[in-house]
Amino acid sequence: MLIQDPLRKKLNDLINIGVFQAADILNSLVNKPINLEVPYIKIINSADAIEEYDYLKNNKLSIVQMDFGGPLSGVSQLFFTKENAHKLTHAFAGYYNLEEDTESLFEATFIEIGNIVLNSLMGSICNVLDTRIRFKAPFYLEQTMQDVIKNNLDDSKRALLAKTKFTISELELSGDFILFLKFETLSKIIEIIDEHISTDNE
Repeated sequence: MLIQDPLRKKLNDLINIGVFQAADILNSLVNKPINLEVPYIKIINSADAIEEYDYLKNNKLSIVQMDFGGPLSGVSQLFFTKENAHKLTHAFAGYYNLEEDTESLFEATFIEIGNIVLNSLMGSICNVLDTRIRFKAPFYLEQTMQDVIKNNLDDSKRALLAKTKFTISELELSGDFILFLKFETLSKIIEIIDEHISTDNE
């Protein structure tokens, strides 16, 4: 599927709204300024995605995943390296002594952060599209990026990857928002955006 320029711009704008809203929420959670890269979108297959995240191929990541369904369906994730995820939860919880940290406390805190941020991300997108989706309960994963891609992208299928990287300089950490949107969902979003463009041009 080729996305024409007017649609691509609208789609980028849509993702930008969700990502910047999510970053703003994350900012308020950790009370630290966040530097956000401009999000971008790409239609990919699994091989493309592996190449896209080649720099993370040997890293085990701490991930909060939230699946969603309804008129739009797909997977949203917030992920960091394990070390950076711990830094984030410490900032959120207001403690910094690693010796007092426990794995169960870390996972529960990280899931809560992911739940708030990913709900904000998808909620903003759905508000713009004037549609509703059903969220599944977020859960914690430790996987390599290759595992993430293998679990979310069939070799024979393509999907929309929407991603951005952000950094919190004061905490010396960086992480990623990522969306895998099923191809049928992409078609639905494009249909809605196309209707908006047609209305704007009337």
